[in-house]
Amino acid sequence: MVTWSTTSTVIEPSSTCTSSLVPAACASLACRSPGPNDQSHSSTTSGGLVPATNTPRPPAAPLHNSAPSPLRVTFTDLNVTRGIPTLIIAHCIYGIPICTLIFRNYYATIVPNEIIESARVDGAGLVQTYARIILPISISGFVVTLIWQFTSVWNDFLFALFLTTQQNGPVTLGLAALAGGQKVDYAASMAGALITSFPTLLVYIVLGRWFIGGLMAGALKG
Repeated sequence: MVTWSTTSTVIEPSSTCTSSLVPAACASLACRSPGPNDQSHSSTTSGGLVPATNTPRPPAAPLHNSAPSPLRVTFTDLNVTRGIPTLIIAHCIYGIPICTLIFRNYYATIVPNEIIESARVDGAGLVQTYARIILPISISGFVVTLIWQFTSVWNDFLFALFLTTQQNGPVTLGLAALAGGQKVDYAASMAGALITSFPTLLVYIVLGRWFIGGLMAGALKG
C-alpha cells in the first residue's frame, strides 16, 4: 500500500491545483464577458467545456463509465503511454470544466459588477483586478473545487484502470489488488480501506468550515 499511496500523493497536487487555478481564471472571464443573459451564457459554457459527452454509447451506460474508453483510444492514437502523467492529464481534462462552472456561479454571486467597473475606472487591468479584488475573496470557491477534485482524484478507479498499470497505479488499484484473488485477506483489505479513506476524511475535517459557505454562495445565483 505504501507504493500505491505514494503514487496517489504524487498525482494529487498537480491534478487538484491545476483543476482549481485554471478554472478560477476562466470563470472570472466567463462571468464578466458579455452575453444575451446569464442562463444562456451558462448553458453555452457548460455545453462547450464538458468533454467526451458526445461520444456514442449505449443509452443505459452512464457517462462516468463510458468516458475512460474513448479517452484511452485518444491517448493511444496520440502515442501517449500509460502512466502517472497520462492519468494527471485525464483528471485535469475532466476536472477543469466542472470546477469552471462552480467558480462561475460563485463569482456571479460574490463579486458585484460595480466593484469591477470601479477597478477599471481606477486604471486596474484584467490581471490586477483579478489578483487584488477577485482572488482574495475566492477562498470558499477554492475550498469547494479543491475538495471536489481531491475526492475525485483520490477515489478514482476507472481512469486508473484504463490509463495506468498495476505497477504504477494509484492507491485504488492497490486496494483492488488486496481484495482480488481466490483467497482474500480480509484484515489487510479492511486496513487498506481505512488507509485509503483517511486522506479524504482529513481534507473534509480541515476544510469543512469553508465548504458549506462556498456551496451556498454558488447556489444562490446562476
